[in-house]
Formats: sequence, structure tokens, C-alpha cells
Amino acid sequence: MHSRRRNLLVSEVVVVTAPDSPVQGILAEGTARIEATGESFVDTIMAGLEYYKDYQKTLLVTADLPLLTAEAVDHFVAEALDSGAELCYSMVSGQRAESLYKTAGHVLVRLRDGTFTGGNLALVSCQFVQREQQRLKQAFASRKNPIRLARLLGGRFIFQYLLGRLTVADIVQRANKILGCKAMVVNSPYPEISFDVDKPEHIAIARQHLQ
Repeated sequence: MHSRRRNLLVSEVVVVTAPDSPVQGILAEGTARIEATGESFVDTIMAGLEYYKDYQKTLLVTADLPLLTAEAVDHFVAEALDSGAELCYSMVSGQRAESLYKTAGHVLVRLRDGTFTGGNLALVSCQFVQREQQRLKQAFASRKNPIRLARLLGGRFIFQYLLGRLTVADIVQRANKILGCKAMVVNSPYPEISFDVDKPEHIAIARQHLQ
């Protein structure tokens, strides 16, 4: 995170890494590090939540966001807390993300109320993740498999998406039903939450913006 201002709504940070990660030598003073257990992304989340098991809400952030700012984090956390949701995910206007990071190759979702790309921030209730971790593993494993995703979301839901009839509200309503919780999506004005480093050319883009 390159912003000089500290986050107003984040009190502690823990970094969850692989056992052999060299990250320890570059962590800021006071930042805790724990080793991931298990094989899935949800197992990694559970390892981090175990560290914060006494907290009601935890912010999840992927570690490949070189342009992330304190302002972007505070905006998302404030909106997510105000929603009262157990699971709050972030998204960004596809047009805004592409205008700043033209060659980043964002995965865009076209809905009736606009084109969006996913952010890399989520605010979750620790109790919800513990309660629904098996279902979350299933959802994460299905994200890039159209057949498994259709089984999870329902064929009618996928058909509506293909016809361009789905809205953000439809997706939130479906998530509420499948996960059995109150879910919400925050449409962030900060495209830096969607810029993650997946390819070598992304490093050049990040350096250009940081300069």
C-alpha cells in the first residue's frame, strides 16, 4: 500500500503466507505473519481469521495490489460496515478501471446496469466464514468452471446473465439465498482495488503509476 496516510478503520494487519515465504524481511514493524494451512484459498482465509477470532468483522485483502491506498480501503470498509452485511464484496466500474489501466486485462462482467470488474477487498463476519466454509470452498472452486458454476447458481440465473438481463441487485439477492446470509456489494470509485499483479507486464504498469 503506497499511501502515506494510515488507515482510519483498520487497526491491525496480519499477513498469511506459505511456510517458505521470504516476506518476513520486508514486513512493516508491528505486522504479524502466520503460515497458511490447508490447500485451498478458503483454508488460507481461515488461518487468518483464527488470528482474529475475537473480532466481529475482518477485512480480507489480496497481497498483489501495488497501487492500493488507505483512502480506497477506508471508503470500502466504511460502506461495508454501514451495510450491516455478513459478507461484503467490492467492485469497480469497468470503464473507470480500463481508462486507468488499459493493458491490465480486467475480467469484465456485463450487467443490465453497467460493466464491472471485481475488487480484491472483502469484509466478512468471522462467524459467517466459520459457519459456511465448506460452501465457500465450493463457490471458489466453481468460479472458473461454467458447468459447476451453473449447478451452484442455477441454470436460469446463468441464462439471464447470458441474455444481459441481470443486475447487481439480482446477484446480491442470489448470493443471499445461496449463502444464507446478508450479502452486499460496494461499488468503489477507487480502481486501484481492482489492479492486481497477475502477469509480468503488470509490474511495468504499476511502476508507471507509482512514479
